[in-house]
Amino acid sequence: MKFLFLYTEIAEYVLACCNELAKHGEVHIIRWPVNKEAPFQFQVNEQIKLYSKTDYNQDQLKQLVGSIHPDVIICSGWIDKDYLNITKSYFKKIPTL
Repeated sequence: MKFLFLYTEIAEYVLACCNELAKHGEVHIIRWPVNKEAPFQFQVNEQIKLYSKTDYNQDQLKQLVGSIHPDVIICSGWIDKDYLNITKSYFKKIPTL
């Protein structure tokens, strides 16, 4: 399975969960940049593929998601309109949370 997270600011506990999830399939995380006020250094499992949202415009994000071919999309909430647009295009096609 391919799991895609559309995430805001990642945290160590999220990465710990993704490390476990990576034992059952591919894990991809599109994330916001690390907050300058809390510049944590994360140890990321090599099985987890991280993408910085700032490297992509809306069309490029859609293309990236399409190239991943996710089986499940987990969106971190309602705050990011780009993420919501992507999630809408997959709604009722694959599980979207």
